[in-house]
Amino acid sequence: MDTVTSMKAFCAVVQEGGFSAAGRKLNLSKVLVSKYVGQLEDRLGARLFHRTTRKVRLTPTGEAYYLRVTPLLHELDDIEARVRDEHGEPEGLLRVAAPTSFAEIHLMPLVAVMLDKHPGLTLDIRLADRYVDLLEEQVDLAVRIGHLQDSSLVAQKLADIPIVWCASATYLERQGTPQIPEDLMRHRVVFDSNYSGGDYWPVAQEGGVARLPLHKRVSVNSARAAKELALAGMGLARLPAFVIGDELASGKLRPVLQEYWPEASAVYAVYPHRRHLSARVRLFVEEAKAYFSTNPPTPPLV
Repeated sequence: MDTVTSMKAFCAVVQEGGFSAAGRKLNLSKVLVSKYVGQLEDRLGARLFHRTTRKVRLTPTGEAYYLRVTPLLHELDDIEARVRDEHGEPEGLLRVAAPTSFAEIHLMPLVAVMLDKHPGLTLDIRLADRYVDLLEEQVDLAVRIGHLQDSSLVAQKLADIPIVWCASATYLERQGTPQIPEDLMRHRVVFDSNYSGGDYWPVAQEGGVARLPLHKRVSVNSARAAKELALAGMGLARLPAFVIGDELASGKLRPVLQEYWPEASAVYAVYPHRRHLSARVRLFVEEAKAYFSTNPPTPPLV
């Protein structure tokens, strides 16, 4: 029995939710996938799935086996890819996690460039506006914006990302333009809840950054959605510049209290410490740095 192939078939069934879908992923028939999994169960002397006519479900043994075998298969893929990379163009699968708005606006053009330049490379891009545990979710690299909390990861800065305090022209005409940070406390605020700082804005002041509590009118876990609410006059918003460049340029959104903004945030590529860094990860970081050096994700007027 080809143990590695059986392991891959088992993992594909788990990840795809069934034998037919796993077969499509692996370009194998449903019958052959089932045969491989059955052989693996015979070899282990344990049942890995509960099977019904409608669905398959992992047994407790299957869950434990999946958690152990998945990293081994990824490591095997990495070893094979490193050997190939030493003798030619990086190829194989690279799994990348990224925040949705940034990826849709700025990362997809970079991905298109990379795929054109490197035909042997395959990318699995996972968009999520939440913290992604790279090891637990078997992701090779994550693109993250803002303060990095996990010091166990290697971080490479890709570009600066100013965070802009702004409001629609109609809102400011109706409610007035704040002149000092304390004025913000009488205004309504649209919060992007992906920002993890709580119900306050950081305010630059002599000697550091203060935290100013504000009146949260509405909270939404999308920078683009928060932008739309700000454009509709629902309040002041604190948004990454890459989301609102066109609106700032047109005057639909106006920056406020710019002298009190904290230092610009940044976008990073982060990945786990490894003795042998995957050539695919290294390639992504190098390509991203080069791309954003000539295509900065920040409007010139900010």
